[in-house]
Amino acid sequence: MDEAITGLIDRMKEKALRNERQDKDDLLRILSLDPKSDESLYLAKAAKEVALESTGRKSCIGISIGLDYQEADDRERLRDRHDRRFQAYHAIWSVR
Repeated sequence: MDEAITGLIDRMKEKALRNERQDKDDLLRILSLDPKSDESLYLAKAAKEVALESTGRKSCIGISIGLDYQEADDRERLRDRHDRRFQAYHAIWSVR
């Protein structure tokens, strides 16, 4: 593994944990990594550590599901006075 890259990742991780801005050149260098390289795996592990530490190991997932169903024949719907509409349902789960 390239020690220059792992050192860069370590420095970027520390900056992220201090909520500091990353340097553009560092970001470009990280983006140029081969996704299948050991350095990319090292980066993924560092990113996970930053995410877990900065969120207190908690996260929130939000989902919105919406269905709007109407009879194919509007005349039949009006005649029968059936309104078969389902409004959006919202759910939020806390993940621990």
